Amino acid sequence: MTFRQIAQLEPQDARVYLQIGDLLKQQNDLNGALAAYSTSLVDQTKLPVAQKAIREILADFTS
Repeated sequence: MTFRQIAQLEPQDARVYLQIGDLLKQQNDLNGALAAYSTSLVDQTKLPVAQKAIREILADFTS
């Protein structure tokens, strides 16, 4: 099962979107990674690791 399929089954699980973001970042799909990380933050957990990943990507865009 792919992460996207899991995300459809468990849309409230922020960890799934965090994993998707990590994979997309590794594939250099930074826009997709930002979208996945942002989705992970919609959950009430406010994953600090997702916030850090977003800051890193945005810092790369501005440098």
